Amino acid sequence: MKVIFLDIDGVLNSEEFACWCHEFPDFVREGGSNWVDPNAVRMITALCEECNAKLVISSSWRLFDVNSTIDCFKHYRDLTPLCKYIVGVTPRNSDDRIWESRGEEIQQYLNEHPEIENYVIVDDDNDMLESQEDHFVRCSYVFGLIPSRVEKIKEILNKS
Repeated sequence: MKVIFLDIDGVLNSEEFACWCHEFPDFVREGGSNWVDPNAVRMITALCEECNAKLVISSSWRLFDVNSTIDCFKHYRDLTPLCKYIVGVTPRNSDDRIWESRGEEIQQYLNEHPEIENYVIVDDDNDMLESQEDHFVRCSYVFGLIPSRVEKIKEILNKS
């Protein structure tokens, strides 16, 4: 299985899109946004289809488990298209384990899911492990997901 570890803030939403929403408030009033860029969602959806990839939510938007996360995403029109691709969420801090970084959370998920053959991490932060460097595509919180980053994601997912 191919997996995209997906962050939301700084990837599917951005400073640029938030400014656009302020410029076109009717779009927001009509239910068109929860500050999530529908174009970025379309790019992720297309990646899942084209690369036969699934999503694991590594964002702070994830809830306690995959089902509650999917249920939450269904309340946001612009996130709904992602629901059919979501197969998991990375672990959160627990009483017995304090994660140092998102990279550690992702590594724990990878350790627990040997069926993952290839993966890519899409995030605007860079707190990944050194061993994940070749699987990491960093977005800018200013612009979010852009076409050149999509090409890099495809390149990583299509490596054997």
